[in-house]
Amino acid sequence: MGWFDRPDNIAETLALLTEEIEREVIVVTPYLVPTSNLLDIGEQLTSRGIKVSVLTNSLATNNHVSAHAAYTQFRARIVEMGVEVFEFRPDARMVQDPRNADITMHSKYILFDDEWVFVGSVNLDPRSLYLNTELGVMLQSRDLVNAMRRSCEQMTLPQSAYRLERSDNGIEWHNTHTVLKSEPAKGRWQMIMFRFMQLLPLYSQL
Repeated sequence: MGWFDRPDNIAETLALLTEEIEREVIVVTPYLVPTSNLLDIGEQLTSRGIKVSVLTNSLATNNHVSAHAAYTQFRARIVEMGVEVFEFRPDARMVQDPRNADITMHSKYILFDDEWVFVGSVNLDPRSLYLNTELGVMLQSRDLVNAMRRSCEQMTLPQSAYRLERSDNGIEWHNTHTVLKSEPAKGRWQMIMFRFMQLLPLYSQL
């Protein structure tokens, strides 16, 4: 049996908890390359009317172009299933020094209703879920959930994150004043690398 032929333990654990969720799940992760198990969980939640929100990096703030290229294989499906997706902006107002060309969002946590928080070193990608040695802890704390929800609300304001929407031509990036029709990138070279990475079979390596 290969790595990707068996259920991942973390997804199984999260799946058990999501069966009890009544209102909302908030996911904050720098890298989002979902396994089939995680996609199934997302579809089950949204089909039950649970609000699911995800904040991850845009291409312009992602320090691993390969991870972003793999994520874009699933992005439209995630949006279409009813998940509210945000991508962090390189000019986010909450960043202390917006002149820094290497801004990236690196928070990692999941909030469940008003009760539970999962936090640790885990990224939502196959390498974290199957290969790496990662640590995560599930805590029951309304105070912690509320504090982390407020932090996420600040990071997903239009001044700090793009809100993604599906259009007839693909994905659109909505911010404070404009709607972007193409992938926000740091510059031409990053876009060239991104397009090249999209052509490679990266999923099993991430």
